[in-house]
Amino acid sequence: MSVVVGAVAPVFLLILFGFLLRRRGFPGEGFWALAERLTYFVLFPALLAESLARAELDGLPVGPMAIVIVATTLIMTGAIALSRRFFALSGPAYTSVVQGAIRFNTYLGVAMVATLLGPGGVAIAALYLAIMVPFANLVCVWVLAVHATEGATDRRRVALEIVRNPLVVGCIAGLVLQLVGGAPEAFLRFLGMLGQASLPIGLLCAGAGLDPVRLVSDRRILALAAVAKLIAMPALMGIACAIAGIDGMALVVLVLFSALPSAPSAYILARQMGGDAPLMAAILTLQTGLSLATLPVVLTLAGATGASP
Repeated sequence: MSVVVGAVAPVFLLILFGFLLRRRGFPGEGFWALAERLTYFVLFPALLAESLARAELDGLPVGPMAIVIVATTLIMTGAIALSRRFFALSGPAYTSVVQGAIRFNTYLGVAMVATLLGPGGVAIAALYLAIMVPFANLVCVWVLAVHATEGATDRRRVALEIVRNPLVVGCIAGLVLQLVGGAPEAFLRFLGMLGQASLPIGLLCAGAGLDPVRLVSDRRILALAAVAKLIAMPALMGIACAIAGIDGMALVVLVLFSALPSAPSAYILARQMGGDAPLMAAILTLQTGLSLATLPVVLTLAGATGASP
């Protein structure tokens, strides 16, 4: 429990600190839009590229994990689509719920895996990131491009949005570096230093964009996003792993990452592509807070299956 609290609490505090900074008018109203653009176009893409370029994939069950990860993501996305009418979700709100249901806080996951499982767990986490990061970004960019603006869908515009999206470009760059055997260490460290700034700045921006009223007025939608991400997604992943024959440490890593709260980049993406950014900020805040209680339960259940190392 202490490991979970130690990993999640700083994330929650950064969101709260960003909220307080903006309410105090510091460092100035114009800062936040510029910080969001810097994070979206530079910092998050650098994080994705460096993470994927360094991923150690040798000897890991790439095929089964890829099938399970893609399948659970598509099933959850489809389930949210089916629930849209029942919850009366507008296009922008729908995109935020999708992001809240399938994205995950990379730094939080890696920190927990490194603490709980050591180098073996980190290697499996790297494989998860190599598969899930580009796929989740592709799905979210497509959903935003199609649904963030109500009205007819321009397929050419959607395709251009996906191809030009900085997060997708960052994933492609990282995968290319992975395929060609990496890049000079100095360049990877450069990307890594940029990427390290993405989490605190992204979380501060999410806090700055938080509207406390939305935590009350949108409670049904927030409940949907919280249940989908913190309960349904890890349960779905556990079932899929059992069907695919994935067990041991790999099962623990996949279920853990599926149970993580959504990513700070979800808020930045919503802001830049016309999604419901205040709702996304509320989803991030609620999921992060609730994960203090849900993650220990998920880890206990994953261990109870005989999967713990």
